[in-house]
Amino acid sequence: MKKSFLLFPIMALTLTACTTYAPTIEDDIPPPAEVGTVSGGWQNTDTIEQPAPPVYQQEIPVSRPVSRPVSQVNNTFNIPRDANGKPDYSQIAKGSYTGDAYTVQKGDTLFFVSYLAGKDKEEIARLNNLTYPYTLSIGQVLILK
Repeated sequence: MKKSFLLFPIMALTLTACTTYAPTIEDDIPPPAEVGTVSGGWQNTDTIEQPAPPVYQQEIPVSRPVSRPVSQVNNTFNIPRDANGKPDYSQIAKGSYTGDAYTVQKGDTLFFVSYLAGKDKEEIARLNNLTYPYTLSIGQVLILK
């Protein structure tokens, strides 16, 4: 009994897949209207050719890093540090460094330099073309203005 239930749908599917559709004469598409006559269709035979719209090429501005002359970096600014070499924020006033540029020392972070200069760290990163995570190298000169 189970075989007949399986066999019948498979045979029906096979038979329908093997048949072909042959259109009859009634199914054919009617012939097009004669040239010069107006058909009852939706399209008018008097079509106006429209020229293709002009193509404009837009110049893409390329941003180039602006090189600014950096004055002599004055690193006589004394930064109080703890025993591990990290800056002691309790002894440093925010915005106390007023130079145009700052040379990175051991233990400095962009957050610390922004604290010293009294600027936002994103602003300093933008001025120096730095991307997140803001990795600094010892001896790197950061432009602050």
